[in-house]
Amino acid sequence: MQVSIQKKAVSASEFAECLSPKEVLEACRKCGNFGRLWSCPPAPDGSKAFSLPEGSNMVALLCMRAITDAKDFLSSSVGEIFSSLRADFDARVLEEERSLAKSAAFFAGACANCPAIPGGCPRINAMPCAFPEKMRPSLEALGADAQKILEKYFSAKLDWSKQPKEIFLLAAVAF
Repeated sequence: MQVSIQKKAVSASEFAECLSPKEVLEACRKCGNFGRLWSCPPAPDGSKAFSLPEGSNMVALLCMRAITDAKDFLSSSVGEIFSSLRADFDARVLEEERSLAKSAAFFAGACANCPAIPGGCPRINAMPCAFPEKMRPSLEALGADAQKILEKYFSAKLDWSKQPKEIFLLAAVAF
C-alpha cells in the first residue's frame, strides 16, 4: 500500500465555501454517533454545530491518501486498514495543530480514541471525554462537506466499496 499526505492552506473564507451546515448536520442526525460522541454534534454547549476558533483566518487541509490493491484486503477489512492509518494520521494532525499558534484541529468522521473502552465514548453516560488531549470535533460537526473538500482541493472522490482503490483521511487545522 502506498501512503502519502498532502497539505493545502486556504483562507477561512475559501474553506467556508465547503460548509453546508444544514445538509451535513441533517446527515449527522441520521448517524448513530449523533449526540453519542464528544466529537459529533450537537456541540457540548447545546448548539447544533461547533465553529472555527474566533480570529481564525486560515485553514490547513491535510489529506492522507492510501492507494490499495487486492492483497491489502486478504487479511484486513477496509475498517481495519482505515483504523491503522487513522492512528498515524491523527498524530500528524495534532502535531500540525501544535506547530501553529492559536490553532484548532478537526478530523473528518467520528473520534477514534475510545474503541477499546467498554461501552465506547463516555459521552453516552454523560461523562467527560477520556482523551481530551487527543479528541477534536469532526469536520462534519462544523458543517463541512468532506467530499466537497476532497474534490475541490485534492481532486479525489470517496469510494465506499468493500475494496476501494484509494482510502482517504481528511482533517483541517484552523489558525
